[in-house]
Amino acid sequence: MCMVFEISGGLVVREKKILMTFDDESEKWSVPTSEGERGELSAEAALRAVEEMTGCGGEVSRYRRRFKTSYEIEEETITWQPFSIELEGEPDQGEWVPISELEEKELVTPMDQVTDELVDRL
Repeated sequence: MCMVFEISGGLVVREKKILMTFDDESEKWSVPTSEGERGELSAEAALRAVEEMTGCGGEVSRYRRRFKTSYEIEEETITWQPFSIELEGEPDQGEWVPISELEEKELVTPMDQVTDELVDRL
């Protein structure tokens, strides 16, 4: 039986740079991402992921439907819902990666699937 999950990602962009974290376990780069909690909207999950990672408050500015993607891992279908987040202040963690350098990074799935579009649209 295939399980279906939804995760939300927070895209924090400033001056043509995107806020990313490096995952030591997978040795890949990602944006703040989280599975929603019971009763939580996708946008709220994305904002929570960003706030937990950065230590800063923020606000969802828009849903980035164009970057939405689904992928499968071990009989699980995962849908990634990306949202642009406006961050208040400077983050405690993460690295500002120039958007033009995204294609050079080893990215987690699903970011690796939408890299070209991210570079063109952000």
